[in-house]
Formats: sequence, C-alpha cells, structure tokens
Amino acid sequence: MAQAKGLRENPHAADSMGVNVFRMRMVGVILSGVLAGLGGGIVITTYSGEFSPLVYNGLGFLALAALIFGKWNPWGVVGASLFFGLAKTVADMSKLFEGLQNMPNIVFNTFPYVVTIIALILFSKNAAGPKAVGEPYDVGKR
Repeated sequence: MAQAKGLRENPHAADSMGVNVFRMRMVGVILSGVLAGLGGGIVITTYSGEFSPLVYNGLGFLALAALIFGKWNPWGVVGASLFFGLAKTVADMSKLFEGLQNMPNIVFNTFPYVVTIIALILFSKNAAGPKAVGEPYDVGKR
C-alpha cells in the first residue's frame, strides 16, 4: 500500500514502474468529467425536474468539503459524500415532522453546512492533497 501511495504522489516514480502517466491522467480527467456530469444530471432531476440557478447554491462547498474530508481517497470521498448527503436530506425532510414545523427555516437550511464545517474541523486536521496535483508532467524532469 505504501508503494501505491508513492506512485500517486510522484508521477516520475510511476513512470519508472512502467505506468503511462499521460494516459492515466487523461483517463482520470475523462472519468471525473463523466461522473460530474452524471451527478449534475441527478441533482437537476431530483431537486426540481428542470433547470434552476437556485439548485446549486452551496453544493460546490459540500463537494470540496467531501474531497478534503475523504482525504483524496475515492472510498473516503464516497463515505464523506454519503454523510453530507444524509445531512442535506435531514434538513430537507425536517419540514415533514409536525414538531419541527414551528422552527425557523434558516436552522434547517444551514444544517448541512454547519455539520460540514464541524466535520472538517474535527476530522481533517492532517488532510493534505497529493504533492503532484496541478503540476504538468515532464518526462525529462527526473
């Protein structure tokens, strides 16, 4: 596992092991674009069934928080996304309960974001992104 982490952190090490870094990065970009498009389509159809600029308010913050909270690990990001989705669902479904209908709406609208900030403060102290993120790969830089 330590070797796999080293290959993620250093594209030159991956290249020396025979991994085609350009192809892996291109596959990663294409796959993330497809998944982002599918996620956007699901958000649009589940919220209103039609396009509305109000659908996206604050969801980018939750997406970045899920990435940091998941520590750039795909399964960690899935878990963090499920956690934040649960917080958003609790906020949206709270209107259905009679005892909660008298509470101010702002409490439920801010609930997912407050939970996200608390989770980031408590659990993401040592979260750091990959060292080579954002750096173009140069074969001759070894």
